Amino acid sequence: MSADDESRPEPEPEPGTGTGEDGAAASGGAGGGRGPVRSPSVGSSGGPGAGGSTATVLVAAGANFGVALAKGVAGVLSGSSAMLAEAAHSVADTITEILLLTALRRSRRPADEDHPLGHGPERYIWALLGSVATFVGGGVFALYDGVHSLVHSESPGSPVASYLVLAAAFLLEGFSLRTGLKQAGGPRTSASR
Repeated sequence: MSADDESRPEPEPEPGTGTGEDGAAASGGAGGGRGPVRSPSVGSSGGPGAGGSTATVLVAAGANFGVALAKGVAGVLSGSSAMLAEAAHSVADTITEILLLTALRRSRRPADEDHPLGHGPERYIWALLGSVATFVGGGVFALYDGVHSLVHSESPGSPVASYLVLAAAFLLEGFSLRTGLKQAGGPRTSASR
């Protein structure tokens, strides 16, 4: 350490970087009163490939909503309980995307005294809630509709509506997948293409 380094005052820690009200280090050590130094990308949504997360989730939500709408219309027109169960599952997927949007918004909050590493890990809780919503929302309706179909038999009907829904879902989900892959790959240079 040079003499110039010793003469410089130590910078004040940023709010929420791990120091308590009394100035002691949050880690409990006597290492100069400073807590952990947080990288801007740790515990936030700003890590690698996170630049377009909101746009990607919005595209996925739109695709899931479009698929749910197509399945719902086909289910009502054809009288297919299986298609209605699939529509309910797609609605649950759309709710999952809404929960993921909530996760992205809440995880961007800056570090504070109660959360010295930021709110980024909160997105994992919201993702878990979204997964549970998809499983429960789609699964419960499918179970109900399956039992209902066994008790009240129905004819299979024409598969044309199902094929149209399949084509629409392929296009919408393909666009969503393309958007997600572009976001996950990060920015590309002209040399890497």
